[in-house]
Amino acid sequence: FIELLQVAMGNRTGLSRIPAIHEWEEVKALCLKHTLQGVGFYALQRLAEDGGDVVPPRALLWEMYSVSMALKRQNEHLVADILNLTRILEQEGFGTCILKGQGLAMLYPAGMERMRGDIDVWVARDNVDAALKTRRKDVLRLCRRVVGHRPVFYHHTDFPLKGKEIAMHFTPSWMFAPWHNARLQRFFDEAWKRRRFVDGS
Repeated sequence: FIELLQVAMGNRTGLSRIPAIHEWEEVKALCLKHTLQGVGFYALQRLAEDGGDVVPPRALLWEMYSVSMALKRQNEHLVADILNLTRILEQEGFGTCILKGQGLAMLYPAGMERMRGDIDVWVARDNVDAALKTRRKDVLRLCRRVVGHRPVFYHHTDFPLKGKEIAMHFTPSWMFAPWHNARLQRFFDEAWKRRRFVDGS
């Protein structure tokens, strides 16, 4: 399983030996357990392209292929939802930064084949010099106008839009110790200015 992930990441060109049928099943189970079915299939594709003799059973290959294609379709829909959400927020005068899952997808070897989750979006007006409390009020005002009152946590509120689970973050995270939290929020303020923009077309 580890070697298969190394193949997916481009750190290996093949497996150390040909797995037995029961080992392929164990690899499949581990991919499922760690929600890496799409990444596992991507590694199998790389093995096949290298022309090696490591070929999993055909039934397993087709099963992982169908899961991988389903994940790809789901992620394509999710990216479209994110682009739509970003446009809505930009029209309201807010900048966005996609966090966690989809925000990290570009770091995956097969980002469109990773397991999708909800949308976590960090939202703020580009004036990051405003205090976090002020930025939170801006975002809450928008959320209440669009989706009504929702539970509010220190760092986010729910923003269900057209059946999509969206967590609207005022800040990506926090620390309980006030002095450490102040430093973390300053770091996030600087990170906001350096956030990366990805062309979704």
